[in-house]
Amino acid sequence: MEIYTKEIPLFKNVFCGDVDREFEKETSLADYCPDILRLIKLDASPYVESAVINGDKCIISGTYLFSMLYESSESVSLSFTTFTLPFSEKIEIKTAVREGTVNCKIKVKRIGCKIINPRKFSVRVKSALSISVQGVEKAKICDTALLPQNIFAKKDSFSYQEKADEKTNEFTFEESYTLNEKAVPIDDVIMNYMSTEKTECFISNGKAELKTTVTSKLLYVGEGTDGKCIMSKKSFPVSMTFDDTDIEDDIIPCCDAS
Repeated sequence: MEIYTKEIPLFKNVFCGDVDREFEKETSLADYCPDILRLIKLDASPYVESAVINGDKCIISGTYLFSMLYESSESVSLSFTTFTLPFSEKIEIKTAVREGTVNCKIKVKRIGCKIINPRKFSVRVKSALSISVQGVEKAKICDTALLPQNIFAKKDSFSYQEKADEKTNEFTFEESYTLNEKAVPIDDVIMNYMSTEKTECFISNGKAELKTTVTSKLLYVGEGTDGKCIMSKKSFPVSMTFDDTDIEDDIIPCCDAS
């Protein structure tokens, strides 16, 4: 008797772990920025743009977005600028994979900066990459739909995981808040830096609801303080709904907000 079969994909965890990497690069200020006299603060926000499997290695590529606050040599006022630098990391996953998927998150652990001259400086970032790699294997099962009507086949049930296509959506939100009564009033805003905590995702009735907490750090010059800089911090919840595609309730979500 001829046995009819069909292939299905099976996903198996090949690698999962945290890897520390250091990034160091020399760069210069943009032409429109004033010279650096003294660095005050430097922040880095990393973004993973691609993760590709190449045999027993995983190549992670992305961009660091830097925010620099410094004192200008042209005046006593503060200057603020942002710039980007690309990065690429090659991670050994020990097991060769022909086909698979990669999930990667990156978090900055430490950042440093060395001023070379008023226009040039070097940045050094130590980051932790959380990586999980799933390999895809092909399995054959009996295709009972092709069997003649007078033939009976015994079925063995089994389950497997399949990774859905990744989707990236942009959301905007507005939030107004006032300083507390004891805070010094604002004369001029220097910068407002926002960060998000770990995102929670809930799926119900074909919709995905994302919830996170946003922390706003506002650096400003206070009224009547002769140029003194003051930092104000405020946290507030943010909720977003993703409903432009049908989502099954039994899907296990994996999401990140940046």
